Amino acid sequence: MLQKTVSNKKTSGWWKNGGMQPEKGIVAVKRLIRDLMRPVFLIDFSGQLAVAQGGSITIGDTPSVGPAGCPLHAYTPPLHPKDLGDPVFKKAHNLRYAYIIGAMANGITSTQMVEEAGRAGMLGFFGAAGLCLNEIETAICTLHQRMGSIPFGFNLIHNLNEPELEAQTVQLYLRHKIRLISASAFMDLTLPLVYFRVKGIHRDPKGNIICPNKIIAKVSRVEVAKKFLSPPPEKLLDQLVEKKNDHPGRNQSGKIPADGRRSDGRSRFRRPYRQSARLIATTDHARTARQTE
Repeated sequence: MLQKTVSNKKTSGWWKNGGMQPEKGIVAVKRLIRDLMRPVFLIDFSGQLAVAQGGSITIGDTPSVGPAGCPLHAYTPPLHPKDLGDPVFKKAHNLRYAYIIGAMANGITSTQMVEEAGRAGMLGFFGAAGLCLNEIETAICTLHQRMGSIPFGFNLIHNLNEPELEAQTVQLYLRHKIRLISASAFMDLTLPLVYFRVKGIHRDPKGNIICPNKIIAKVSRVEVAKKFLSPPPEKLLDQLVEKKNDHPGRNQSGKIPADGRRSDGRSRFRRPYRQSARLIATTDHARTARQTE
């Protein structure tokens, strides 16, 4: 097909040679389009379709590249994997690529996989679901030792049959300063999940509200996504304040303590803190969620 004349093909613009001769044939097309780092131009070269890389193009029907120009029929710009995805997401998590290596249970997403992902500029979550606390703690210590400042996270799965394990896992993450978790199987917000998010919330010297702990939620329903994109329910925050003096080792899932009051006894969870403790939301995401209600 590439050998046929193209005099009746519609022109999208004009291409000017930059020093590399165009190539003809399907083999050349397949080879050049695999080079994502460089543009590919489909042109009319001496009456036949050909492909080229390099040079310059002008979009439009009127030739403006001089007598050496060739009609341009299609082109693809460079597309490096690091250019894909939301740049805000990559900046927030200090990533090169907007790729997540998901947490597969029972350590299938292992410490080695998480480390390889992090060193490649991606974000890996250790598959903590199904493991005992000692195994999770060993993985935490291993990754802290190997990763340094490279970002990584751990999974927190909702456990309907063993709610105490969910609470104990959160305590383990907080004790070892795990700042990023992947929440899975949650149909609603639970007290341990909210506690992880609001623990350590404070204002910086400029008055900005800082939430040190972050959550990336895996959801499949809009109504569940809205809960993660909204401030935590008042009743859960009130429970955290009420249970602040409970001992961590004796907690049930609904008895996780929170440092919810100041030394003068007043609640720290005033409205600005509640709004800023959205489970995973940026301002734009939260605004979008409200508009769909």
